Amino acid sequence: MDFIEGEDLFDVITKVIIFTAEHTTFLISQILLMMEHMHNNHIIYRDLKPENLMMNTDGYLVLVDMGTAKKLKIEKRFRTNTIIGTPHYMAPEIITGKGYSFPVDLWSLGVITYELLCGKLPFG
Repeated sequence: MDFIEGEDLFDVITKVIIFTAEHTTFLISQILLMMEHMHNNHIIYRDLKPENLMMNTDGYLVLVDMGTAKKLKIEKRFRTNTIIGTPHYMAPEIITGKGYSFPVDLWSLGVITYELLCGKLPFG
């Protein structure tokens, strides 16, 4: 893994508190492109949170900690059942244990968006 000079997005959030709409759009668009690339390759991330996003010195995000990522199989209809992730960012379908797919990463992205714009978690 490459060395990333910078800090994780969680530390940046604690310093900035609330981001502008423009800066939030810039950051969220980067994460959305990351998730699009992973999902197009049938990989679900499952633990998207600010601590797993490093911001380099140029202000760009890098996704780290692929420990919870999983390649979903077409024969299982791109679904998995493992209860995994960080509770504040975890989609409801993960918690219910009934099976889930790629949209759980988008739920986590929504939580991060709220956190950037409002300075706090939506459900905590």
